[in-house]
Amino acid sequence: IGVASVSVDYSEACAVFVEVFLQVANALVPVDTGYLRSTIDAGESGDGFWCEATADYAQYVEYGTAYMDA
Repeated sequence: IGVASVSVDYSEACAVFVEVFLQVANALVPVDTGYLRSTIDAGESGDGFWCEATADYAQYVEYGTAYMDA
């Protein structure tokens, strides 16, 4: 039995995934001034998905510090 190759377009599913991911990230991020929330972005590239928060202090909120839990 031969193996058939079927081309599948996942672009719509990927777009929905990114949108839901952003909604969850925005719902979970702690908010004081709202700046951190406003810098969260996500998308898809040829080899996967990416997410970033560009606020200078985003990594401290994500991972915590010696004085603050994540």
